[in-house]
Parts: sequence; structure tokens; C-alpha cells
Amino acid sequence: MNSIRIYLDMDGVLADFVPAMLAAHNRTSPWEEQDKCGIPVEKGSNLEQLLGLTPEQFWSVANYDFWRTLPLTPWASAMVQAASQQFGKDVYI
Repeated sequence: MNSIRIYLDMDGVLADFVPAMLAAHNRTSPWEEQDKCGIPVEKGSNLEQLLGLTPEQFWSVANYDFWRTLPLTPWASAMVQAASQQFGKDVYI
């Protein structure tokens, strides 16, 4: 019998990536800002571009300690527990 594997995403699901990345770059959320015409910046926009950083600059702060100390979302523990209860050992993060 084939088993079901469940993969839980970290970015925005289990871990609060965006606030941590903003803090690592000492920046505030670009989504609370408006563009030059006064239109709110779309939430789906590319964060590194909104911050005016190259990909290299953006990811340079994502070292071991960044990932190790990434804060969990408020629902992370409950989500992992529920998935583990339902699917057992076939839950991956």
C-alpha cells in the first residue's frame, strides 16, 4: 500500500520568514508603504526588489543563525501536531 507524505512549508506556514528577513536587513515592511503615485504596494511583489536589494544582498543575511532562530507562526506547533496525529511519520518539514 502506498503511503501519503505530507510536506509542511516553512515560509509563512510554520515560520515567520518575512518579518525576520526585514529585521535582518533593518527595514520596515514595504507593504505598509505606498508607491510614488500613492498606491499601496502589492503584497505579492518580490521582497528583494521592494527593498532595492540584489538577490546576493537579500540572501546574504540568511546564514545558519538566521534559519535556526526563525520565529514560528502562532499556529506552527498545532499544525505539526495535527499533521503528525493524522499521518504519523510521513510528515516532513
